Amino acid sequence: MFNYMFQIDRSRDLPLQAQLCQQVQQALLSGALPGDSPLPSIRGLAAMLGVSKTTVESAYAQLLAEGYIVSRPGSGHRTASLQALPPTAAVAAAAAEGGDGPPVTYDMSGSTIDPQSFPTAVWKRYLGRALTDAPPAGGYGDAQGEYPLRQQLAAYSYRSRGVVCSPQQIVVGAGVQSLLALLCAVFRRRAARGDGTPLAVGLEKPGFLQARQVLCDHGFAVCEYELDQLLAGALPPVAMLYCDPQSPGHAGHFGAAEKLALLRHCDARQCFLLEDDYAGEFRYLQRPIPALQGMRPQNGQVIYMGSFSRLLLPSIRVSYLVLPPTLLPDYRALGRAYNQTCSSTEQLALSGFIADGHLYRHIGRLRRLYGQKSRLLKEALRSAFGRRIKVLPFDSGLQLLVEIDCPRPGTEIEARCRQAGLICQAVPVKSGQRPRLLLGFCALPPEKIAPAAALLCAVCDRP
Repeated sequence: MFNYMFQIDRSRDLPLQAQLCQQVQQALLSGALPGDSPLPSIRGLAAMLGVSKTTVESAYAQLLAEGYIVSRPGSGHRTASLQALPPTAAVAAAAAEGGDGPPVTYDMSGSTIDPQSFPTAVWKRYLGRALTDAPPAGGYGDAQGEYPLRQQLAAYSYRSRGVVCSPQQIVVGAGVQSLLALLCAVFRRRAARGDGTPLAVGLEKPGFLQARQVLCDHGFAVCEYELDQLLAGALPPVAMLYCDPQSPGHAGHFGAAEKLALLRHCDARQCFLLEDDYAGEFRYLQRPIPALQGMRPQNGQVIYMGSFSRLLLPSIRVSYLVLPPTLLPDYRALGRAYNQTCSSTEQLALSGFIADGHLYRHIGRLRRLYGQKSRLLKEALRSAFGRRIKVLPFDSGLQLLVEIDCPRPGTEIEARCRQAGLICQAVPVKSGQRPRLLLGFCALPPEKIAPAAALLCAVCDRP
């Protein structure tokens, strides 16, 4: 079967048969059209392009004469077996710049998980049920998210994270970035109304890179802040503060005094607080700390954002916002212009997965598994580095925050590790401080943890 698409542009000055010859030549030389590929018959190609048979016959005759195609009795015309030309220097340079780099042996980025930890067979059952039992999905689904899932999320977020909300306050989307883009549109709408909403967002250091990118792409100024600086009033007016309670900038969580001070700051400045609670379920030494939203659910200033990328699989793109009542009118006025970005089938599958208790059981298994991996990584690091490494207080549940006695800056260690096949993340430090790294362990099988620690030590010791 012929799978290459020829196109004829009748507005060009170039004759039609010359256009056809040119396209075959370019497709062969670039490798887009493999050698020894069957070409359509003269009659078939003429009908496909809406040209006369004479045009195609002339083009094929010219291509035969130049050696681009061959004619075999009983099998029609086929492309000649030619070696594709190498790409130009500019194309090769662009491809090299966007290459994948060295293969990754140890992914300690914290952004991936071990797929073996996911109950694939159970999830398949709920996907199948969603496809067979749900009404035919002939549209995009509810723009705010399928209602059965929003009901389950309201109950789950209260039971698991202490978030107080109704299903009407929940907005489902395909990942954090799509929901952030929606929030940007909501705040732009408020600013266009002339209510004094500044087009600026406070982003806590070291900051979530993907969040920064979305905010900048939507024209928002990004003002970096540290908690002490913020509470001292050293931040310009912003529409929203982006807060990550699991940030390494404050040892993994806020204390009660800091949380209340942050909420009072938002009240006084009349700005919203976006609480990114992407890993709040995972703590091992104590019970998970409740979300900020549950401390003041009625004050209307906290936007809660949850995600299932670390609970399920990153490829299952389900995240959600809990909007305060004060933002719901703006969202609803805007929501009609935005279709749902998350698969309705996956939403309904997740709804059943939660309703039948599988999510809670899965979280329990992950806590035990990640607790074990956390202990193994601490032991492996101490074995490799001895007293030259310090595991800092950072109970995120998915990563360790370490400080290394090494003369190189963290960014250089990160780059050297990447070249050696290990991905980790350097954390900004103040002048004179030792380098700090975030080391994720959830994607590593237990048997790879000790070799990963040994490789990190070897990279740090390498001249």
